Amino acid sequence: MNKFTALSLVVSGLLAASVAQASDGQIQLNGQILNQTCAVAIDGSPTGNSTITLDGVPASELTVPLETMSGAALKGSDVIKNVQISLEGCTLPAGKNTVGVSFDTTGYGQNTYSSYRNMLLDSINTNSTAAKGVNIGFTTADAASELLMGDTKAEYKTPVVGGSLSYDYQVRYVMTAASTADVVAGDLDSVATFSLVYQ
Repeated sequence: MNKFTALSLVVSGLLAASVAQASDGQIQLNGQILNQTCAVAIDGSPTGNSTITLDGVPASELTVPLETMSGAALKGSDVIKNVQISLEGCTLPAGKNTVGVSFDTTGYGQNTYSSYRNMLLDSINTNSTAAKGVNIGFTTADAASELLMGDTKAEYKTPVVGGSLSYDYQVRYVMTAASTADVVAGDLDSVATFSLVYQ
């Protein structure tokens, strides 16, 4: 979903809630609904959805310094896997020149840890075998200690007609427990969602 479309919906909802009051002013809203703006591929597969299997690590290896989007210090694993998101045939909204990939803070995203929580903890059928005290997060090679989540951490690039854009990410385990001794070994499963954002 385009970010300014979401903003328009929120503003419209707030205005509708105050219809019964007297009008002292007005706000004109200009939005835009777009067709798919770029063809998305993950690791070369032409789809916006992908399943990635990560190797396991012992809790004792969750010692690499990481930083959330708010600057809080965490620890996590070294790089478990590299992932590439590619965009082709981009048509940008009017007035926008660059496109970026933003890992969403919604769904399984946890702002506090700038990473995605283990959804196996949500079910009584999988809770007993789920890893506890660990999330899954993304970094880049250029800023390997900074966990990516939200628009402020998006890397923006300028599309070239007939060309493609590539965004390279590293997947890591992120410790949310107080120490490695508090991490419970088990399985992790999560869904990381991302949006295309424009400047």
